[in-house]
Parts: sequence; structure tokens; C-alpha cells
Amino acid sequence: MITPEFDEGSLFLRDEQGVVVRLAWEAQADAPREANRGRTLPAGKYTLVGYRLFDRSRANEVWHVSGTGTKRKPIEIPAQGPISLGVPRELSLKQRFDGASAGMEIRGAHQAGLSIYKNGARIPIGYRVLGADGVELTRGSMNYG
Repeated sequence: MITPEFDEGSLFLRDEQGVVVRLAWEAQADAPREANRGRTLPAGKYTLVGYRLFDRSRANEVWHVSGTGTKRKPIEIPAQGPISLGVPRELSLKQRFDGASAGMEIRGAHQAGLSIYKNGARIPIGYRVLGADGVELTRGSMNYG
């Protein structure tokens, strides 16, 4: 029996044959929360290929992150007994500017590429380029995710 270490979200796992399965613990409209949060998978090794985690702690806002391409070690699902699976709530941001071009990298748990959403829309990540005198030369939004 697999239970999540998070309140709401999904895990995307690939088995040894390359088949991807989704284990979901996501709210369905105004439906009450499930009493039984357990899920089952055949025993074996699985690779975490993606995840989605939700946060509904702010009134009238639903935030979620979507991570892909994780570098987590394989997960061993036992033939019997319980197992808990989770995704640490991590975020790292790296930036690069070499005078001619700029870039950024947003990573989540297990070095996953990460997109951040508010109320279903990916949030924009803005940038500004300032000259040596502090005057703004340009601004815009980065493409990511």
C-alpha cells in the first residue's frame, strides 16, 4: 500500500518496462477528501519521472508546482507492506548573464525542472537589465518550464 507524504498532488512513475503510471491524490472540485489514501502498484523498481504538488493554504488561491526529469534514485515498491512516497518542497533558482544573453534555471526536488502555477496559470518570471549607472536598459519575462 502506497501513501503520500504530501496532502495533495500526483506522482508519475515509470516501471522497468517503460510504462508510466500516475498515482493521484488530487482534489476533485468540491468533493470531500478520500478517507483511504492508499494506492497499489505491482512490486518492482520505479523511476520518478514527474510530480505535481498543490497548496490551497491561501484564500481564493490554488498554487501548484509541476516537476519533470527528476534525478531521484529508483524507488523499490515491495510485494507486501506499506510504503510512503513524498517529494521534498524544494526550489532553487540559478541565473546567468554574460553581457550578451541571460538565462535562468528553476529546479525542484531531485533536480526536477520546475514550473510554478497560480490558479492554473504558469506564473511569469520577470527580469530587468540595468546599465552600470543603474538605469534600466530592458525588461521582459523569461520562458521556463
